[in-house]
Amino acid sequence: GPLFEVTTDGLIGVKHGGNQSLKVTGTKQTWYVTLADCLLYQTTNGRMIPVLIRLENRNDEIPQTWWTPPKPGTDKEDPEYLKWLLAKMYFRSSDLNRYSLCAHFARAHGGGESFGVAAYRNLPNAHPILRLLQPHIQGIVPVNVQARVIFMHPEEGGFSMFLGVGDETRKVFDNYYKQFCYEG
Repeated sequence: GPLFEVTTDGLIGVKHGGNQSLKVTGTKQTWYVTLADCLLYQTTNGRMIPVLIRLENRNDEIPQTWWTPPKPGTDKEDPEYLKWLLAKMYFRSSDLNRYSLCAHFARAHGGGESFGVAAYRNLPNAHPILRLLQPHIQGIVPVNVQARVIFMHPEEGGFSMFLGVGDETRKVFDNYYKQFCYEG
């Protein structure tokens, strides 16, 4: 079957978070940001199976490590199996940071808002394209304003309190928009 690569390049240069950990957990902690790439194999029934994970912690200058699944039949208490689970956990954490900020918030909300504002400013109310877009862009600006207040606030925002990137969300957006384009 085919192979697919998932990368978290949007997290390059992002420092560890955790400035808000005292408010959330009661103790000062470091929320680690690890660059993670995963190679996925697609089976004949369409299931995606991770076959290789690369982890790299550039903030602490730890060299990259490569992880592969344990041999079939490995006991769930075996250290090799537990290392693989930990590697998958780090990858999923990195992918959640990338997805939440880049794919969902920046692409869906940010990109949609720019098109919505441009359409409202440049097209008359009776324009057929505006009428087609209207149901899709109708509430995007107020939703995004509310989301920026709730999620993007540097001290009380949901992103800084619950994602590993912590206060570095702007750096993630900078990285994302440097490579963002609509060309196919």
